[in-house]
Amino acid sequence: MEFLFENPLILLAIIGFISSLFTKGKKEEEKRRKPAQRPVSRPTQPQQPAQASPIERKREELETRAKRAAAQMEQQYAETRQKADEELEALKQKQRYAERRTAAIRERMPAQNTTNTNTQAQAKALAPDKQKLADAIIWSEILGPPRAMNPHRSVKRK
Repeated sequence: MEFLFENPLILLAIIGFISSLFTKGKKEEEKRRKPAQRPVSRPTQPQQPAQASPIERKREELETRAKRAAAQMEQQYAETRQKADEELEALKQKQRYAERRTAAIRERMPAQNTTNTNTQAQAKALAPDKQKLADAIIWSEILGPPRAMNPHRSVKRK
């Protein structure tokens, strides 16, 4: 008996024989389980909706979902459009009110010729003169960063 287990070729042959017996038994058992195949006759009438394939049912379901989603989007668009139109009309009314009010204020104010003299006085006040420019440069040096932060030498050292 030890001779059988020591020789690997004999051991492989025994294992192969045992496995072939089991596979033959399985094949015979499967043949017994399968009924005789009958020829399938196809109906001449087209399939009814109840017998539709899963793909067709899925397609129909997706189409109905798409139609519902489109209807819902159209409804939301109509509601949003209506709100926007209402807001636009309210803004137009505010604009008309502001225009009327501005016109009424202009009518109440007397015509002034002093507007030209006011602008000339403002332009003259803003015109720079030499003293103001000199003062501005001095103050920029005083209020600016310290000299140590921006060093530069006028004489080069060797």
